[in-house]
Formats: sequence, structure tokens, C-alpha cells
Amino acid sequence: MSKTAPWKTLLENTLNENKDKSKDIYNVAVGTVEANRPRVRMMVHRGFAPESDILLTTTDIRMNKVNQFHQSFTPNSGSPLEYVFWVDPAMRQFRVQANAYLLPSPSALKQTNPTPLSHYLIQSGIDWEQQRVDIYNQMSRTLRAAFAKPFPPGSHRTWNENLDSYPDKVDADPNDKWYQDGLHNFVLVIIDPVEVDYCDLQTQPNVRKIWRKDANKGWTEEDVHP
Repeated sequence: MSKTAPWKTLLENTLNENKDKSKDIYNVAVGTVEANRPRVRMMVHRGFAPESDILLTTTDIRMNKVNQFHQSFTPNSGSPLEYVFWVDPAMRQFRVQANAYLLPSPSALKQTNPTPLSHYLIQSGIDWEQQRVDIYNQMSRTLRAAFAKPFPPGSHRTWNENLDSYPDKVDADPNDKWYQDGLHNFVLVIIDPVEVDYCDLQTQPNVRKIWRKDANKGWTEEDVHP
């Protein structure tokens, strides 16, 4: 993997310095493309892959965005994605242009592989499946239960459905059926950045920089007008 990107250090410092002021700093706007139209939703930033500038988030294999990633996917170039942080206490924005790849569970991969990982990611030395399992285990019991339930997100709901037979909390116990059901639906979203547009609206005069990844996986930096 390449050496630490300057924007990564700035982003991590910004998050660490403001995490006690607002939990919302880890919520990011994520834009994908469907039928040539933008689709944007809020997701949770799950950190970086070890010793890299690759960002991680997660989703459910049954969600519509999985098909959006698949429709826009190009082998070894991923699915186009924009991943945007607005850190309100610091008045800083990070817009990350990236190529995204999905890593479903091995059991789901037997049925479909919507966005095979690039050669770069495969050769990175990172155990992506272990990253997926580790993040799932770190989640709250309530969130694991949401992945375990048999109702696909966005599917039709009737108010007379009996939900009593499904748990509202799932422990991190690999021997538990509900744990395994949730892990089957749990997808790691691997975000390989190619450009980062940073804007600091608190500093006067305002600061804006753009970093672009070069052919050697290094980063060039340009100062631009806010």
C-alpha cells in the first residue's frame, strides 16, 4: 500500500478532535448512479483499511444500492462513488471521489459477485473478509439484529405482521443462528479514493485543497479558491 495520504491524516485528526462534540461526524453522504441518475443516502464511515487510504463502510446485500453498484461497475475500475463528510463543529468538508467494490459474505458470493475486487485490492495483503467480520462484530447488538431479520430493507410492510419471533438484539456469537443470518447479509463496501476535495470554512480566509491520486498511487496537492 502507498504511504499515508496527507488528506487522510487531516481527516482522521478532524474526526478525532470533534468526535466528543457530535456523533454525526461519522455520518457521510454517499452518492451512486442508477440509470444515469444520482442516488444519495447517508451511511456510516467505518474507518480505514489497515495501513492504507482505503475507506470502509457497510451495507445489506438486499438493499437497492447493491444493484446500483453492480450496474455501474467496470472491472478493475470499480463503481463510481462520492463519499462526503461534513464535520460541523470544525466547519470542514471532505468530498471523496472513489471507486467502490463490494465484498459480500462467502456464502452470498456463491450466488453472485456483483463487483469483483480489483487486482490492486487483491494484492494489497489485506484480509478483506476479516475486515468484514471484525466490523460486524463491533456493531451494536441492535444493528446486528437489523441485518438478521428476513425482511429486505425497502420491501413492502404490513402493520399486522408478527415480528415477535425475530430478535431485536443479536450477540456477537458465531454459534447463534441469528448472528450467522446477519453476517450472511452483511456487505463490506471498499472505497478506493482517487480525488479528495477539502474545504475549511472556519479558517479565515477559507482554505480549499484538492488531492489527486497519480499513476504511482501517490498524491498531488493543489490549492484552489474556495
